[in-house]
Amino acid sequence: VPDVFLVKDHPPGRRRVYKLWEEGQPPHVVFEVTSLKTRKADVLKLRKFREIGVAEVFLYDPTGDYLKPPLHGYRLIDGEYVTIEPNAEGHLSSVELHAELGLEDDGSLAIHDADSGERWLTAEEAAEAEIQRLRQRLRELGQ
Repeated sequence: VPDVFLVKDHPPGRRRVYKLWEEGQPPHVVFEVTSLKTRKADVLKLRKFREIGVAEVFLYDPTGDYLKPPLHGYRLIDGEYVTIEPNAEGHLSSVELHAELGLEDDGSLAIHDADSGERWLTAEEAAEAEIQRLRQRLRELGQ
């Protein structure tokens, strides 16, 4: 079971478990938060992801204990995973997400829009931005 995954063009809904044999579609993108403790299992998962046809897999080692660099990406081409090489900015391109993945100065994972380069907001940042937008709207209505 992947840590995080995305299945595109699939009906949303709350599921405790995503059962591939019932859903009929493998994830398009998988994220594994990996560590020294889980590295062997993560290598085995890569094989399983390849077998079921996951298009892209990203491994992220937030502590930098063993992955150098701490973010690795793989794209399925002709049935085999090929390493996604970093671009000039050091980001990994995700065709499936139409985004670039990179690391912030503090080592945290950041996702940027492939066209604009804008960083995707975290849930907390998006909530704060919405609060600010609503506050501004209230000020406008009060004038």
